[in-house]
This record gives sequence, C-alpha cells and structure tokens, in this order.
Amino acid sequence: MLLCDRAARAENGKISLYGVFDRIQVVEDASRPQPVTGAEKPAFLAEKTPLFFVFYQVVVQHPCTVQLMVRDPAGNFLNGGWRDEIAEPGLIQTVWALNVKDFAADGRYILQLLCGQQTLAETTLDVAHGTGGEQQSG
Repeated sequence: MLLCDRAARAENGKISLYGVFDRIQVVEDASRPQPVTGAEKPAFLAEKTPLFFVFYQVVVQHPCTVQLMVRDPAGNFLNGGWRDEIAEPGLIQTVWALNVKDFAADGRYILQLLCGQQTLAETTLDVAHGTGGEQQSG
C-alpha cells in the first residue's frame, strides 16, 4: 500500500503513481474564504479539491470485500466508504482518492487495508497543519 499525490490508470490497466509520500504538511490560507453551499458557486470553489491517493496491490484467496479503514490520531475512524467487492481470487490492484480536508487533526493516522477481519496491509500517515506557503507531501 502506497500514498501518492497523483495516480493514473492506462487502458491496459497499468497504474502509474506520482509523488509517493508518508507525511503531509497541510497549509491553511487565512485569506481564503471558507467553503459555502448554495446555488452560486464562488470562483475559489471551482478549484480542484485537494486529493491524494492510496494505491494497493494484494492477492486474495477467495471472493471478499477489500476495504480501507482510516483511524485518526484520537482513534476515531474516518467515514470514507473505500471498498472493493472482489468476485474472483487472484491479484487485485486499485487506487482510491482521499480528500486532504478529511485529515483535519495533526498527528499520525493509521490506514489499514482489510479483507473481512484480516489485515492485508497497514501504513501510517503523519499530518501537520500550518499557515502560509504551499501544501507539501514528503
């Protein structure tokens, strides 16, 4: 399981990962208005959502549901709905998009890839928030 800035899937199924990292520095811009809801969409809301990607590749022995569980530094689970229904055993690989905005607390997040109750892979993501500059992953 890897975390990256961008991912692309070719027509032949090959996945390319760009900017692999294990920590994020989230930059808060005080000059930027907070998001709003409504019929009119301010220009700043038209910008791309700050996403990053989780790539995984595993071999499953039987049909199952592979899902990503993310625990924040306080031990609470993020509600992301990242899951794949696997019908055939064999090599499985995919990429899920995660929103940086869901990682609001500073600290270490634990990302677990599960098949039923079995952990297939686990990694951590260290998140820190600051002001000014540009968002960075490293």
